[in-house]
Amino acid sequence: MRKKQENGWGGVNSELFAKKFVERLVSLLWYIDPHREKLIARSLKLPDIFNELEQYQRNESYNKFYYTGHHKKEQLSHEKLEQLIKSLELSVEQPWASEDKWMDFIIQVLSLIENIKKYINYLREVNQKMNIIHSSNISICNPSCDLKVYTIEASDDIHSKYQELSDFLLEKDSYEFLILRNILCVM
Repeated sequence: MRKKQENGWGGVNSELFAKKFVERLVSLLWYIDPHREKLIARSLKLPDIFNELEQYQRNESYNKFYYTGHHKKEQLSHEKLEQLIKSLELSVEQPWASEDKWMDFIIQVLSLIENIKKYINYLREVNQKMNIIHSSNISICNPSCDLKVYTIEASDDIHSKYQELSDFLLEKDSYEFLILRNILCVM
């Protein structure tokens, strides 16, 4: 029993509290890891204690799967961020978190939570503005100012400088993926 009280978690369920807190913190950090640059661009950088992590010191990422895995790249969602923040707040509200030996660390965690809450508010605002734009009958762009319409008559004549490209494309199957930059460099 003495050892459990020395680790700072104390009590009967100390290992459960410790494990849950670490899982919740890691889940949040893992989720935001591929999007750190977005947060920094919004002046919401991670608190110093998290920026000192080894991978971040080398300008790398922990969530390598996000970049190397063959899956849809998930954008940050305010719903998911809220869920992660609420679960982390549950851990920080536990009695162990108010002990002096954890105070500096908890302040950093609370700072992280506040920064993520600011980003959640930003995402909500953007979503609301986009919903208004999408549901509006009024165009966001003013066609009278931003649009020029003119008719180009169809022609079978191809300018000589495009003939080689036209011949090349006619040889290819429809919907075949091509990188035109590479093709044009060769021509």
